[in-house]
Amino acid sequence: GLVTQLVAGGVLVGLVLAIVFGIGNSGVYFFGYFYPIMSSLIVAASLGVLLYSRQLGAFGKVLLIFFLSSSAILLADIFFHYITSQGVYGAAGVVADLLYLIGYALSGIAFITMRLRMHQLAFK
Repeated sequence: GLVTQLVAGGVLVGLVLAIVFGIGNSGVYFFGYFYPIMSSLIVAASLGVLLYSRQLGAFGKVLLIFFLSSSAILLADIFFHYITSQGVYGAAGVVADLLYLIGYALSGIAFITMRLRMHQLAFK
């Protein structure tokens, strides 16, 4: 499982690096590169949720929601880097905004669900 996670995570990070540095980079600021790379590292580290979902017990679904949230934010960061480097908002900007909205909404749902699960376990 660990080897699978490392290989899949490495491929993901490599793919994001290729996309981010392959897009025209004239005038793109540091955070245009930083956020997609950091988001890809977060998603790569959380791939274990998919591999070990059955062993996670009561928190498996919550961690899966966090994984989906992080994945949506990663895609949004890539689209944001694209629109920033191209200087055009257009459909890619709308997609980026929707992905950020989905990612943050899922993250909020996951935090609330996790808090409720912790409360249930504490008073069981």
